[in-house]
Amino acid sequence: MQVMAALRKSGTLAAALTLATLSTSVSANQIEETPSAGAIVADAAFARPMYIILSQAGALVYGATLPLTLLTDSADEVAEALVVTPLQQGFLRCLGCRKINTEVSRMEEGDGKTIQHFVQLNAGYNMFKDKSLDESDNAFGGGIAVGTHFRLSDTSRFDVMLGARYLGTPTYEDFNVEDQVLSYQITSRFGREIFDGVDIMGKLGMHKWQANWENTTAGTDGSSGNTGLLYGLGFDFRMSDAMRTGIEYTRYTLEDGGYEVDVNTIDFTASLMF
Repeated sequence: MQVMAALRKSGTLAAALTLATLSTSVSANQIEETPSAGAIVADAAFARPMYIILSQAGALVYGATLPLTLLTDSADEVAEALVVTPLQQGFLRCLGCRKINTEVSRMEEGDGKTIQHFVQLNAGYNMFKDKSLDESDNAFGGGIAVGTHFRLSDTSRFDVMLGARYLGTPTYEDFNVEDQVLSYQITSRFGREIFDGVDIMGKLGMHKWQANWENTTAGTDGSSGNTGLLYGLGFDFRMSDAMRTGIEYTRYTLEDGGYEVDVNTIDFTASLMF
């Protein structure tokens, strides 16, 4: 149990550090400007957080309209305008700078910008920590997502995804409680190519989750559900123009009154591009 706790803490710390430093590593060669100290402070304190919030609000709109925009062949335009553009401003623009040399809206598809849609399957190992019971357990799970992928010539990468994931069925033996947890997710991913065909990706999103639990001794059952945040990091490997695989860590928060559970997942993914 001490080993698992250490893994959870180290994974959370690694994700936070990667999300915080991706913009620095990517924006170092974006544009030559000499912003003032005031511009840097204002950007860090106000503009940057607002762009990140706007990107996640845009992801919600993207997810809600995805069935329609896929039918009308406009999902990529919606994702670019509502999610990718604010993500660039939030993570790829240097602090205090006004512009990005490779703004996605200024690039043409096939000339600096590649856009693909995809279906992704994932399966992995989930580590649960129930704070209300002070109990831990692990379970296997998996899911499916559909989304839009942007690959830019400056090596930056963006995904916007809508999906569902079965987080598993943890059992807390000391309390004879068994959970079944399902999560519906809208997620944006952002990062860059670090080697030929290898991308490092940060991950932010929201999810609507439902937990159905049962006390096997008392014969009682119930359910909990709410919305929460998820974040993480991972690596994607481009096997071909039509196939990507990857591995990623994700942290979920499940809170609903007295129900408080943290979930850390390690997933293997396979994506079919079209």
